[in-house]
Amino acid sequence: MLTTEIVDELKKNILSNTYNLETKDESIYISFIDSIDENVLLENLKSLYDLEANLYAKNEKFDINLNLKNLSIELITKAISFSLKYENLADKNMILNIINLIKIYNTLDDSFFIDDNIYFNSIEDFIDLKLELKDELEAFIRQLSIYFISLFKSYNKLTYTPQDTYIKLPNVYSIILLSLDFLTLSGIFSISKSFSTNECVYIENSLAYITTLLQKNILSIDLMNSFFGKHSDDNINR
Repeated sequence: MLTTEIVDELKKNILSNTYNLETKDESIYISFIDSIDENVLLENLKSLYDLEANLYAKNEKFDINLNLKNLSIELITKAISFSLKYENLADKNMILNIINLIKIYNTLDDSFFIDDNIYFNSIEDFIDLKLELKDELEAFIRQLSIYFISLFKSYNKLTYTPQDTYIKLPNVYSIILLSLDFLTLSGIFSISKSFSTNECVYIENSLAYITTLLQKNILSIDLMNSFFGKHSDDNINR
């Protein structure tokens, strides 16, 4: 779908006078007015997410940049709460913010908070939002962890029989698993609420997920070896 067609679709489905929309180099930038009503915001987000999910399902390229940074922390909290429950979420900026809320390592310096893609304007907002969404984040982390461990349950399954039950991962979990590495995912798993392995499922295309994670792991090991090797050489030469 061309950018102009996506813009037309957005204008048709998102309530007028509630948003700002710009296009640049085939990218779409969308934000909402800071006086927007909470229910209208959530309704508009659903329309946007439905469109993105449809494009993602068709493997169509799209570059939509959702910016909520200008909204109050109360509205941002409501938006993220809604997004955590929208399993077919494919919005890259919202997923980035969710990742930053669930991973255990973050560099919370000034550059983090001034980034337009990050919705939190201060460490106080970041902490308050995590506390406000504690239950939703815990539920999301637990489900992500179940899917993470399910990859290993599914790894040996090259074919499925009619008796097997397997699932295609919802977008948001699929994108996060493919975006992160073993170290980050293991850290998230380490803070998950406990669950039984009986809750693990067979996952479609698990080999592709594991292969991607292994490739990232090899790259990380190579970078670490290069780093420590260089420092070892420096120490020897002193």
